[in-house]
Amino acid sequence: MRNGTIPPTELKITPQALNGVKNFIITMDELTKELPTLTPCNFIDKLIKKIHYKEYILEDEGGVEDKAEERYQNISQLMNLAEKTLEK
Repeated sequence: MRNGTIPPTELKITPQALNGVKNFIITMDELTKELPTLTPCNFIDKLIKKIHYKEYILEDEGGVEDKAEERYQNISQLMNLAEKTLEK
C-alpha cells in the first residue's frame, strides 16, 4: 500500500463493483465541477438523475410503483428543505 491506496491486484472486489466505484467517482467529479453554479436542490436533482435513483428504487421495490413513489417522496422532501435553506 502506497499513499493510502491499495494496488488493484490486491483488491478483493468484483469487476462489477469496481466499475460501480469508478462510475461513482466520475459522477462525483462531474458534479463537483458544477457545484459552484448549482443550488443544493439542483445538485440533489442532478445526482439522483445521474445515478438513476428513481429506477433503482422501483426495481428495489419489486416494481411496486406506490412503494417506490413513497420512497422517492423522501428525496422530494430533502429537495424542498434544500430549497428553503436558500430562502433564509
